[in-house]
Amino acid sequence: MSGLLYDISLALKDVRGTLRHFGIFLGCITLGVFAISGVNALANSLTQGLGDQSRTILGGDVSYSFIHRQANPDELAFFHGSGTVDSAATLRAMARTSTGDPALVELKAVEPVYPPVGPLKLQPDLTLSAALDVTEGTYGLAVDPALLARLDVRIGDQLKIGDLTATIRAVIATEPDQLGGGLGLGPRVMMLQAALAQTNLLQPGALIRW
Repeated sequence: MSGLLYDISLALKDVRGTLRHFGIFLGCITLGVFAISGVNALANSLTQGLGDQSRTILGGDVSYSFIHRQANPDELAFFHGSGTVDSAATLRAMARTSTGDPALVELKAVEPVYPPVGPLKLQPDLTLSAALDVTEGTYGLAVDPALLARLDVRIGDQLKIGDLTATIRAVIATEPDQLGGGLGLGPRVMMLQAALAQTNLLQPGALIRW
């Protein structure tokens, strides 16, 4: 009888240890399920958000890119035959204040009809034409607010980019297709393509993305 009791006591001790380890096992499974559920929820949210905002992020339904050159006539004919077309040129350049202080900027030259999709919000609340067109003999610029702090300039001051001297007329509050343009190394400076032509930056071999 004493041997049986001893065996039962050993069995109970073993069961207690097993239950403790089994509880840890269940806890690990629970944490794993919560982690997987959280990752799936985040992934679904990102997928839905990208799906809802994909046209705005891209700036349209389809994007074509050319390096060093613009689309040729045959390519343009194909694009215009497929839908409404808008073009933009992006490149890195140096912007200098009237005192010569420099800053590397991400230059974006757009057409007057920009943007084709999504709102462009400027501060003050100006139209693209009012912000970038020639006024009193100079083209206008819309800039990233970070550039104002970096160069200690304000709206109404002038910047020299290449051979062009233009006036800062607005700050970019919302740029609809900014993410579609890739990672930038400097603050955005937006101008018209007609202004870009006067910078003298359109040289053979220049790293321009159209």
